[in-house]
Amino acid sequence: MITITHHKKFEKNFRKLRKNEMKRFEERVGIFMSDPHNKILDNHQLNGKLSKYRSVDIRGDLIIQFEMIDGNTVHFIDVGTHSYFYS
Repeated sequence: MITITHHKKFEKNFRKLRKNEMKRFEERVGIFMSDPHNKILDNHQLNGKLSKYRSVDIRGDLIIQFEMIDGNTVHFIDVGTHSYFYS
C-alpha cells in the first residue's frame, strides 16, 4: 500500500484547481495507488532543476510533481502546468 504525504505548496495549489481538475486528480491518484507506472499517468523523471522529482499527468498540461521517499511512501510536492514548473 502506498502512503501519500503532501507538501504545503501542493496543498496551496491544489485548492486553486477547478472542480473538474480535482475530480480528475482523484481518479488519477486512484490509478497511481494501484499502479504507479500505469501508462495513462506518464510517470516520468523531471529535467533540469527539478531532476530529483518525478511527475504524473492529471489532464492535459496539468501534472503532479512528487518525490519517492521509499518503496511505499510518496511525497506530493506541487501541482501545476509544465510551464508553471519550468518558467
